[in-house]
Amino acid sequence: MVVTGTRVSEGYLALIRQSGLHVVNPTEHLSGDALVHALEDAQGYLLAGDEIATREVLARCEQLRLLSFLGTGYGSFVDADAATELGIAITNTPGANTTSVAELTVAHVLNARRRVTDLNNLTKQGQFPRTMTTDLHGATVGVVGMGAIGSAIARILVDGFGMSLVYHSRERKPRIEDALGAKSVPLNQLLAASDVVVLAAATTPETIGLVGADQLNRMRPDAILINTARAVLVDGHALSRALREDVIATAAFDGYYVEPVPTPECDEYRLLSLPDAKFTLTPHTGALTISANDRMCAMAVASVRSFFATGDDEFIVNPAYRASLSATPDVASLPRRRVAEHADR
Repeated sequence: MVVTGTRVSEGYLALIRQSGLHVVNPTEHLSGDALVHALEDAQGYLLAGDEIATREVLARCEQLRLLSFLGTGYGSFVDADAATELGIAITNTPGANTTSVAELTVAHVLNARRRVTDLNNLTKQGQFPRTMTTDLHGATVGVVGMGAIGSAIARILVDGFGMSLVYHSRERKPRIEDALGAKSVPLNQLLAASDVVVLAAATTPETIGLVGADQLNRMRPDAILINTARAVLVDGHALSRALREDVIATAAFDGYYVEPVPTPECDEYRLLSLPDAKFTLTPHTGALTISANDRMCAMAVASVRSFFATGDDEFIVNPAYRASLSATPDVASLPRRRVAEHADR
């Protein structure tokens, strides 16, 4: 069993060993041949670092049967189609980081609305700006993506700050509507009506580039855009133009189009060279709290133990692999290529 990165403590590694698995924990960044070498004899892989499990890597790891991802956004780190074709189960840790991401999102909302970072920098430079900002109370927040994280953000902003809520999501959320007085609206209507737009949608082919020039032009000139989902939900070139031309007031992201973040002179989107009053950025840190990490580790290790004990786990996310479980009761013990064959039947 290979566990990458430094986020899984010795206590959780010991729990894996109790399942009869030998644990290897390379803490350095691995890629390409180095990642294949680390995984070539492994049946299980807990991806807790920032390596990318490409199709090429997975195809060369002949013994691998389980990839347990620490977090929810495995699609940016794992070629899920390749894993399914190769008979590799993928698990993740849904809900473990919901509160942590929601809290950081609200911090970005407050920072942007009250210009905390910008005014801090100006004050430390010897200025004493008497800048007028705007309350959140009574303003309208539009949440795009009303899943667990979007719902948590909405509850904090409505219950805690007295904001009005509109939302756009794949499905209506009657409980949220009843509890928070929310209204489900089309995306363009949300953009036009909102003082604060929060992107909390999952990254799918349909949501990549969801907010482009046309959508930004529909927003209010004093509106702020908060994106604590993936950067690719927003067209970076369009956002840069919108901020420079005062189409919208400011934007804040948690995570960037390129990670690690390039230097401003190497940034094709030119967002990194904007002043703090226009664009603020945190380094994909929404889930990086002690509590969230502990919850994710507990869930990921439980999935590992469950899978190697039973061949199944409630958090397997690739449906085609799950279909193979009904074809054979002991799928975890099969050679990996035969698992793929069962899934095709």
